[in-house]
Formats: sequence, structure tokens, C-alpha cells
Amino acid sequence: MSKHTRTFGCLYLFFVISIGFFIFLPLAVSADITTGLVGHWKFDEGSGTVASDSSGNVNNGALTSGPTWTTGKVSGALSFDGVDARVSIPDRNIHEFNEGTNGTISFWFKLLSYPSSVDGHLVDKYDSSVGQGGYLYRITDTDGDGVRDDFRAFIHGTTNCNGCGSNVNKTNISLNQWYHAVSVIKTTSNSSELYIDGAGALISSTGNFFGAATSTQTLSIGGNEAASNVNAVIDDARIYNRVLTAADITELYNLGSTAFDFSLTNGGNKSVTQGSSVNNTVTATLVSGTAQAVSFITASGLPTGAAATFSPISCTPSTACSTVLTISALSTTPAGTYTITVTGTATGG
Repeated sequence: MSKHTRTFGCLYLFFVISIGFFIFLPLAVSADITTGLVGHWKFDEGSGTVASDSSGNVNNGALTSGPTWTTGKVSGALSFDGVDARVSIPDRNIHEFNEGTNGTISFWFKLLSYPSSVDGHLVDKYDSSVGQGGYLYRITDTDGDGVRDDFRAFIHGTTNCNGCGSNVNKTNISLNQWYHAVSVIKTTSNSSELYIDGAGALISSTGNFFGAATSTQTLSIGGNEAASNVNAVIDDARIYNRVLTAADITELYNLGSTAFDFSLTNGGNKSVTQGSSVNNTVTATLVSGTAQAVSFITASGLPTGAAATFSPISCTPSTACSTVLTISALSTTPAGTYTITVTGTATGG
């Protein structure tokens, strides 16, 4: 929840009230998006045929069949043609999840067209051979409507059995819209979780895979060697060797979004006599992100016998919006100079 507090407008009970400006922000659980990062392909190079691994493990990917550099959700990205373009990253065990270990896969994708004759693989390190397993994130048809417009996170363990794969689906993926996918893989509980667009958007948690999520396959992004390619833009692909927390997932999602923020200002210093009232206009101005309703919940610092009301009690600053703060003083309210603090809270965030 975005919460801003501003000290504003001098309010006089016989004397001028001096007022400055300050902000209180709520404490938040600290996020960590670096610990356990074993693979990170930003796709920010903008040119060349190498997708560098920024995790420090130097497991760079080779651009195969001409994926093109483009603007992404977090700086640069790669665009894949759905025919044969892909990034091929050498097989390494740090990109897999042995029995007793857990991990997380994260990436942004924007689908440009729906696959027709075969599924489109976004991220693929899966082998269906006996004794193999791995993970596969693809665009397919999971709801039986005849259109490959659904996202499936598929995790399979090395203990092969019929139906022993963990499937979590997000149906009806829109074209030309960015999605942030986070897949949590837990071999310790033979389960997986899928989040689409933030920690508050858990699609499903399911079990049913057994053994390690490992394979000797190349890690492929945008397609695979069997030509299950996808026409999409992919950005900021990451592999962690731990389960990300809700704060971590939110932090990753916020890398690609501008969070809502606002500022508060007021109409200046005011004075009021005992037994009367005074108005002051408080204005909320959009600083960043998509506008949300701002509620004006408190005016603190009032002297004994004084009361505050807001009209309206909330507004939405598409650019800017205002409320009128009315301070009413009783005949017994002590004279003096008082600093009044107004708190505005973003109700949607």
C-alpha cells in the first residue's frame, strides 16, 4: 500500500502555524533478487549474436537463426519469429533442480501471434526420454477451444510414469500484452507454483512430479531444436536455486512496471479564531504509475477541542485532484501555533 504523509498548511489559533513538508512511507519486507541467481539473461545487448549471462556464471547463450534485438519490458529484449529463431544456452546442472532442491524460473513474455500447427516453446529444458525430466513453458491449447492461446508451466521429474508431470495453466493469453511468469519448482514436495503478474496473482499450486527436474537438454529460449518455436518477445529470463519470497516476486514484477506514487500539497498557512472554522485545499498530484484512489484518512497535530473533516474523503489524481480540509475550533480551544499533518493513502496499492 502506498502511503504518503505530508505536513502542510499553517493553521492559526490566533497565531501563524508554520508548516513544512515530509513523507512517511510504510516499512516493507525487504526483497532480495540477487541471492541464488544462477542464470540471468537480460537481452540488453542490442546487437551481436550472444546473449550474455549476467549471473556471474558466464553461461552465455548463442542467438540461433536470427532472433532480433528490440525494446523490452525491462530495457532491451529479443524478438522471436516463431519459425526457427531461438537462444541456445549450454546444458549446466546449475540450471536444473536435483532431488532435495528447489528453485524459481522467471521471465517476461509478449505473444505476437498464436502458434498454429505446434505448440510454441518460450523456455525449454525438458527431455521426455526415460530417466530425463526438466521444465517447459509453452503456449498451447489447455482449455480445448482449438486455439493455442494458453500458457502452460510443465515440470517433469526423472521418475518416469504416465501422467507424472506438474501442469499449471493460465488460459486466454492476449496478443501484444506483456506477462510476467514466475514458476516455483519444489522437488522437496514434488510440487510447483505459477504466478502471473506479481506475487498476489498465484494461478495454482500443484504436485504430481517425482524425482529431479533435470535433463541433459540445451536450455532453449524462444523455441527448441525440434522447431516448436514461438512468435513472441521475451525479456529478463532468470533462474534461481531457491524459492523466491512474495517480496522477491513483487520486486521482479515491479522492474517492469512503474509503481503508483503521488505527492501532497496544500493551500498555504491559515489562521482561525476560537469558535470558528477554516478551510484549506489539499491537492494530490500523480507522480508515477497508473492513478489510484487516494483516501485522506487523518489530520494529526490538532489542539484540544479542534476537529478536522475532509470533503471529499478520497479522489483519484489522473493528473491532480483535491479535497477541502476543514478545521473547526471550539471556543475553549487553546490559542497557539500548531503543525497539522495530513495522511493520504493509495487505496488500490
